[in-house]
Amino acid sequence: MFKKVLKILGSFFLVSFILFAGLGVYTYVTSGNETADATPYLDEAMPVFTTWDYEQFSPYLSEGAKEAFNNENGKKLLKALSRLGEPESFESPQFLGSKVGGTVEHGSFDLVAFSILGHFSNGDAQFTITLNRENEGYSINHININSDVFIN
Repeated sequence: MFKKVLKILGSFFLVSFILFAGLGVYTYVTSGNETADATPYLDEAMPVFTTWDYEQFSPYLSEGAKEAFNNENGKKLLKALSRLGEPESFESPQFLGSKVGGTVEHGSFDLVAFSILGHFSNGDAQFTITLNRENEGYSINHININSDVFIN
C-alpha cells in the first residue's frame, strides 16, 4: 500500500517537473522571438517618442494611448516629461512578458511588455512599455516612465 502511494506521488512530481521545465523552455524561446520582432520597432519609436511632440509620435500610439495624450492633461504630462532633456541613448529592450486575451468592450488583444533604460541630458529614465501587437506590427499601448529627474 505504501509503495503504491509513493509511486503515485513520484509520478505526480515527475509530471509536474516535466510540465514546468517545458513551460520554462517555451517562455525562453518566446521571449527571444518577441525581443527580435519588437526591437526594430522600439529602436525606431523611442527617439521619436522622446521628442515629447505629440504630432511626431502619435503614429506610434494605439487608439487608447492617443486618447490619453491628445488632451489638456496629456499636454501637461508631455511638458513634465520634457524635463528629462534630450535623449542621448537607449539600452537594449528587456522582455518582461506577454499577454493575450479579450474583452467584450475592446475585443481581443495581444500585448508585449519591455523595459528600456534611456539616458538623457538631465538624467536616466526607466521606461516600461507595453506594445499592442497588430497585423502590420506594433503600436505603443502604455508607457510608464520612472526617473529621479522628476523628484526635483
